[in-house]
Amino acid sequence: TATEQTFRWASVSVEHVLSLEAVNAQSEGRQPGLLANPFKTLVHLGCYRTRAELETEWEKNRMRKPMDLAEVGRFLEALWAKRFVNDNDTGCDFILLMLLWGCRKSEHAGLVWREILAPEGREPKSPQDDPFKVSWLDLSEGALRFHKTKNQRPHKLPLGPCAQKLLQMRQAAQSERWANKEGFVKKRRFVFPAQSEASKAGHYVNSNDLLERLAEEAGLPGITQHDIRRTFGQIALNHAGLQPHLVKRLLNHASGDVTDRYTQAEWGMVKEAITKVEEIILKAAPNVWNALRPDGAEELPAPEPHQLKPTKPRPGRPRKQLAGGEV
Repeated sequence: TATEQTFRWASVSVEHVLSLEAVNAQSEGRQPGLLANPFKTLVHLGCYRTRAELETEWEKNRMRKPMDLAEVGRFLEALWAKRFVNDNDTGCDFILLMLLWGCRKSEHAGLVWREILAPEGREPKSPQDDPFKVSWLDLSEGALRFHKTKNQRPHKLPLGPCAQKLLQMRQAAQSERWANKEGFVKKRRFVFPAQSEASKAGHYVNSNDLLERLAEEAGLPGITQHDIRRTFGQIALNHAGLQPHLVKRLLNHASGDVTDRYTQAEWGMVKEAITKVEEIILKAAPNVWNALRPDGAEELPAPEPHQLKPTKPRPGRPRKQLAGGEV
């Protein structure tokens, strides 16, 4: 997979050079110095795996496999138990909200609280203060906005009531935790701040280790961060009964639609849709639903909270620390 990706990126790079060379040659009245992309030879020779071969490998290695509702329930019960031990709340909330929003890991990692940014009508002091150049979350508006997404367009989503309640808990806990810690001013702006003082990014970066442990805890080895996103899409389509175009909008798949601004009717439709998906996901884990359910919502009969397995000591040397400060 890594080799194929490397050569595909090389091919894309050469295509970029071909386009520039064609324009330059035309403006200079000469023939282009490069006419074809040599990397396309790999396609003609069949050097890349076919779709059928990829599907077989994914199935064999349990890759690209979304969770069904029963698996979601087991996973979330384990996550909720893990949240309250060893300062795992930030990582667990990061993964839980990834599931409730269907987003990619890179999209919500750097979210900041909207109230710290420049208010409307005021000139930002820096790009970090500009609400149009960062990803933010606004509890008063009940919305979040991803600045950088895979298709390069901003993506705005409403908050479901359970996500909003969880985020209110996070904000209150952060205020209490860092009330007298001046060194954490930079991190305090982030919804998912890094715990390490050595973090350069200031925010949570990588949940791979935690996700791996949660998957093992729930008896679901092999779950990836993108499987979390696929699970959201499957539940939205197959369990919430949303129309494909609405699922596409929630997932921000590339299209001609602008997802940064909505009409009032469209916003209401999207909010109703994400609230419905959120409810289906959380009701699969009654203990989590009961903790986050909206005011007036029915409490579900719940099993005993998940009992975490004893932590196994890691063999060998500790893992290399990442640039963002997480391990």
